[in-house]
Amino acid sequence: MMEVFKSEKNINTIKFLETEIPFKMNFENFVISGRLDDVVIAKENDKKIIIEIKTVKDVRNAVKPNKNHIMQLQLYMHATGIHDGVILYVDRTNLKTKAFEISYDEEHSLDILNRFKTLHKLLVNDVLPIDEFKQSKDTIWMCNMCEYRSKCDRNEK
Repeated sequence: MMEVFKSEKNINTIKFLETEIPFKMNFENFVISGRLDDVVIAKENDKKIIIEIKTVKDVRNAVKPNKNHIMQLQLYMHATGIHDGVILYVDRTNLKTKAFEISYDEEHSLDILNRFKTLHKLLVNDVLPIDEFKQSKDTIWMCNMCEYRSKCDRNEK
């Protein structure tokens, strides 16, 4: 995707700024850090936009942006002060794309930060957080990739 952004075809509309931009937010007892995939600036209005690229099996299934992807982008927008974003889904098989514009929502961002604070407090006190992904059939599959799955499962019984 970086080659597309940097392409001469886009030189009049998109100016590529950076990729893999690190960010860090310091709190009293912990740090949130990460890396933004891509930041571009649209030349027609000099507006910086964070573009979060996600690959998918079939872009036709991307009818709305994934809730977790929105949360991730909201956190990035909060951390950087860049308040315009796009979640760009790219089909792995044919490279077709679908984009969703996301505007910064301060309340949503503060809720996300509060989740981090709650999680930190639970972990410091050696308490497992609520198994929120098990609460929905749409997200339970994520438990298959969790390194704490067996400990979480044992805690349920």
